[in-house]
Amino acid sequence: MIGWLGAGHKPDSVVSRLDARAKLLATGGYVGAVLLAPVRPLWAAAALAALLVVAAAMGRITIRTAGMRLLALALIIGAPFALSRLGSDETRHAGEIFAVKSALIAAAFLVLTATTRTEDMLDAMAQTPLLSGLSGLAALMLRGAHVLIGEVIRTNRAWALRAPGASWMTKVHGLGVASISLLGRAAVRSERIGAAMVLRGFTGSLPAAELGRPRLRDVAVASVFATICLAIGVTARWG
Repeated sequence: MIGWLGAGHKPDSVVSRLDARAKLLATGGYVGAVLLAPVRPLWAAAALAALLVVAAAMGRITIRTAGMRLLALALIIGAPFALSRLGSDETRHAGEIFAVKSALIAAAFLVLTATTRTEDMLDAMAQTPLLSGLSGLAALMLRGAHVLIGEVIRTNRAWALRAPGASWMTKVHGLGVASISLLGRAAVRSERIGAAMVLRGFTGSLPAAELGRPRLRDVAVASVFATICLAIGVTARWG
């Protein structure tokens, strides 16, 4: 089992109890509003940020959890934004658009992943027409990350037991060799498994989990949130 996406405790809250498909609907409306709304004037971005803060508070996401995840985001977004300050007015404006929109969209997905189990989100994506292809890719990436993390833990334990005085460079080199060997073995094994599955009638599509219909209340809440966000974006763009 892949488990939760990300680290830390996933709180039981109003947002976490919503159907994953409803939360994908709300997130889609929010992202659409962010893409529609201009950065200037700032009221639209501020209103969308306020809605996200309310959602995070209702999801019981702690400041510590949000801060740890946004720190890496600040480094990724901050570097291009800082470089844009050295350019022309058009370059600076483009840097502002990139920074604001990227921060809002990334923060929305932070709220989504912090309040949704990975399995539930992947199952919901598999049953969403525009996202069904991404669910398989996401599952593959998460599974690969799980395998690599396990390899790191095992290799670190082996170094601690067999060579406790080894330097960091030696450990990194050994981990790199072990990871490359692991990926090579995984590629060969995947070819054998793929051939066996084809011989047994595999058609290329995996069975999807039977989630049933989402609760009407969850869909209504998500629709209201998405509508409010889109209304802000449309008003800021054309109002």
